[in-house]
Amino acid sequence: MRAILHKHEALIPQLAAQPRYLVHGNYRPYNIVVSQDGGRPRLCVTDREEAALGSPLYDLAYLSDGFERLRLDALVDAYEAELKTGTALPDRTETLRLIRYFHIHRNLKTLGKARFPGFSEKGVEKLVSRSEETVRWLA
Repeated sequence: MRAILHKHEALIPQLAAQPRYLVHGNYRPYNIVVSQDGGRPRLCVTDREEAALGSPLYDLAYLSDGFERLRLDALVDAYEAELKTGTALPDRTETLRLIRYFHIHRNLKTLGKARFPGFSEKGVEKLVSRSEETVRWLA
């Protein structure tokens, strides 16, 4: 945990410097409803209690935590394809690096809730393990 916390502390200025938009804050598949009413699917996002101003890359990180590189690339490709004119992500290397930074942030935020009922020791171990892997990937 010491290495994870040390890395996170060093990342805070970069995370805080990202452009701010309205973000969901808990963007998981169970908070996304898809409507197939003719033509193109429409997405409806539910459960906005953690919505705030922040980087949209935080929502991508939340959704993609644990993704392999090819799956993460596909998600970023789809996200970039839907961006409005005048909005752009950094180059792919920087985008992936920032998403990894937000993975660490998200996992630490979730670990802060581990003392509440319903959080298993195995769940804590999984979050710590993912964070350790991400820190190694960033080294």
